[in-house]
Amino acid sequence: MSIMAGVFGELEHDMICSRVKSGVANARAKGKQIGRPQITLAQIPQKVKDKYSLYKNGDITKCEYAKMCEISRPTLDKYINLMTETL
Repeated sequence: MSIMAGVFGELEHDMICSRVKSGVANARAKGKQIGRPQITLAQIPQKVKDKYSLYKNGDITKCEYAKMCEISRPTLDKYINLMTETL
């Protein structure tokens, strides 16, 4: 009996996965954005851009930089990666 439940559970999982994949493909075909929107250099706060040279020269650490800008470390990492790619 438990084997049958496992088979039906797996079948239901496969059906759900295929419906989700179909829905995502349909949304992409209609031009919808899937996932988080990409951030641009213009969207980075000016405070972060102004303090970047201090961090780049080694005058402040990443923790100090994040505290000065009042943002989290992961957000700062995202901004730094974007700035180094474009600058």
